[in-house]
Amino acid sequence: MLKEDLSQSEVALKFNISSPALISHWHKAYRLQGMSGLVSKPKGRTAMSKPFITDKPDDERA
Repeated sequence: MLKEDLSQSEVALKFNISSPALISHWHKAYRLQGMSGLVSKPKGRTAMSKPFITDKPDDERA
């Protein structure tokens, strides 16, 4: 896009990308973070770990 002085729409058409807004998103990520900004990030929440359960002292057991 920058090298050939193309618009986002032209780039989307050239590479068969459905949304020119996606080009804008990638361009911004690249400007802010370089190539690392274009690496996929994990989606969703992290898995919950099981809680650490300790035995109660003898005087608190029911």
